[in-house]
Amino acid sequence: ADARACPFHAVHRDGSKDGAYVETDATAPLGVYGASKLAGEEAATTANPRHLILRTAWVYSPFGRNFVKTMLRLAADRDEIAVVADQWGNPTSAFDIADAILHVAARLRADRNFAAFGVYHLAGEGDTNWSGFARHILD
Repeated sequence: ADARACPFHAVHRDGSKDGAYVETDATAPLGVYGASKLAGEEAATTANPRHLILRTAWVYSPFGRNFVKTMLRLAADRDEIAVVADQWGNPTSAFDIADAILHVAARLRADRNFAAFGVYHLAGEGDTNWSGFARHILD
């Protein structure tokens, strides 16, 4: 099934839904990586019912290792780069994630009656596949 527009299909979902997943959809990880991430979420939920879990995907930044930096490095060394086009997701800036975390922390500090605890998807707007993302990076 096409997991298009779903930033979390490889980790938390099996890709069987047509369209984007929402936080309340059932989880069904396909591999060890996804299962371990889900186990971490479940442990955090069990340890503290007043939790906020921010699920994200395809994170990029000028720091550390990530797809954007890899594509730029490969482009400097090669005339051609092959990139798959069968996986869809939402590229997400680490700066946007950091900004969201700071916003959430400020909200929690200011609102002692905050009750909207739970799981939230935090991903970039719009979707693409790895090949499309690579083309955008190289443009």
